[in-house]
Amino acid sequence: MKLTAEQERAIHNGQAVQVTVGGAVCVVLRKDVYERGEELDYSPWTDQEMDLLAAETADLLVGDGLDEPDES
Repeated sequence: MKLTAEQERAIHNGQAVQVTVGGAVCVVLRKDVYERGEELDYSPWTDQEMDLLAAETADLLVGDGLDEPDES
């Protein structure tokens, strides 16, 4: 299997790399990382980003009254 330099760097850094082999989507992961049994996160969002988004959403749902039309 041929990997790009970027994919090789990712694997050396302990990251999972998605590849396609014969039409099947696979994940390449260093053996020591796999054997640790840690849960892998494929999410494009970090926990901190999700927390910030949740807080922003809550603020929008509660509303601060500034977006309501003036009653005159």
